[in-house]
Order: sequence, then structure tokens, then C-alpha cells
Amino acid sequence: MISKNSDAQMLTFFSDNPVEILNDCIERRSVKHVVLEDMGIETANLLKQLDVKSNEIEIHICKY
Repeated sequence: MISKNSDAQMLTFFSDNPVEILNDCIERRSVKHVVLEDMGIETANLLKQLDVKSNEIEIHICKY
């Protein structure tokens, strides 16, 4: 609902290799924001592996 009201596209991925999926998506689309759930050490490890080459991409960590 939030993405729709913001005129933004929301993509949901399920994968055994989330880093590969995220890096591919960031590379192929005009990604400006990445929103991740705060899952502690798992999220920290994922962030270390992301290949973000642009300062224009903002990464947001949300707690549920």
C-alpha cells in the first residue's frame, strides 16, 4: 500500500542467495532505495556483500 501511494514499484524476492538477487536487481533497474527487514547479524552480513556502486542508492533497514 505504501509503495502504491508513493508511485513506487515494490519487488519481493525469495531466494537461497539474496545477495545475488539484490545485486542483479540493483544493476539492471533504476533502483534508488532498498528496504530490508532488520534481522540482526543476517542483515549486517547481507549489507557487507551488496555491490552498491552508486551513492544515489539509499538502503533502509526497518524493524517490524
